[in-house]
Amino acid sequence: MTLAAKVNLLKYGSISLIGFGLLNFLSLFSILEPVMAIFLDIAFWSQFGSPHQLEGEAARLWIGISGGLLIGWGATLLLIATQVYPNTPLLGRRIILTGIISWFVMDSAGSMVAGAPFNVVMNLSFLVLFVVPLVWPERHSTSTQQAV
Repeated sequence: MTLAAKVNLLKYGSISLIGFGLLNFLSLFSILEPVMAIFLDIAFWSQFGSPHQLEGEAARLWIGISGGLLIGWGATLLLIATQVYPNTPLLGRRIILTGIISWFVMDSAGSMVAGAPFNVVMNLSFLVLFVVPLVWPERHSTSTQQAV
């Protein structure tokens, strides 16, 4: 995989985080609330149980906070992926891997404690989005094209 391809994959992963953060945030006051409720049902693996809703002040506060954190973290990763990683791959890789692995371990442990074990499986998709491009062996491009 070329450096440009790795940068593009990291950009798409970052944009995915931003998008999920926006979904979190917008679900608080829009027609997207049922989409977030579906996510919660999947995370709690409760399609056969009672549906989860964004009810209660504490739940709605945390959805807002986590939406903001995901948007901010996605924006930070986007800048690292496009500004740091292409110029200093080892530093960019270390920063991103430290953040994504720390997030994965803590989010997954918290999900298990909260009774939402399937969220760990969903977390794996975000982990893969960032780890695969960073650990895949680099093939040098013969093209002079910049990463998009």
